[in-house]
Amino acid sequence: MNRFSSVACAGLTAALALFSNGCSIASALSQPAYVDFGEFKLGESRIRVAELIGPPKVSTQEPPDNHLVDYHEFISGTPGATRLRVVGYIAGDVFTLGLAEIVFWPVELTIAKPRDFKGHFSYDLQRHVDGYRIVYDDGSVAKEEGTVSK
Repeated sequence: MNRFSSVACAGLTAALALFSNGCSIASALSQPAYVDFGEFKLGESRIRVAELIGPPKVSTQEPPDNHLVDYHEFISGTPGATRLRVVGYIAGDVFTLGLAEIVFWPVELTIAKPRDFKGHFSYDLQRHVDGYRIVYDDGSVAKEEGTVSK
């Protein structure tokens, strides 16, 4: 085998390893957008809340004053800066001919996994947030401000 065919074979092997085992790369790049809970503030408009996490699943009028309460379900990816991990994944796949996926894929499935949330938002008569609670899928509170019915 001459030098050119050896280099071509090694390059082809690296490309196949990169693209056939790139599950961690695809997972990192296809995550939903990160939802920054710092964007939620008392006095924020109902429209802005829907822009951040989508339309509510359910809206109800709560007694005694019939204020509006929206119930949201949404998924938040990891913060944008952590998507730089893709560069590390690519480098690891190239230098290990795909064997790094043995480590990278479990990381994507556990540590870097998007999270499910539920949000309850209460609005005043002008449709501005007067209270909200965001909870993890296990029911523990992620962020809460003001008063909102459970």
